[in-house]
Amino acid sequence: MTKPAKRKKWRKLHLGLDLAAGEIICSDLTLDNVGDPSALPGLLNQIDGPFQDFWRMVLMTTNRSAIC
Repeated sequence: MTKPAKRKKWRKLHLGLDLAAGEIICSDLTLDNVGDPSALPGLLNQIDGPFQDFWRMVLMTTNRSAIC
C-alpha cells in the first residue's frame, strides 16, 4: 500500500529592488502565508545606509514601531 504524495508547500520570494541601478538589494524567502508587510522588517534589515534609516523613521512616526 503506497502513501499518498504530500502536498507541496508554496513559498514567496520577497525582493527589494534598486530600480536606478537595476539591482536586487534585499531578498527573503518565506512561506506562502507571510505577507509583504510581515516580510518588510527583514528586508529593511538587509539594507545599509540612509535608506534604511529613512524608512525606520517613517514607520516609527506612523505608529508602527513594533515592525522595526
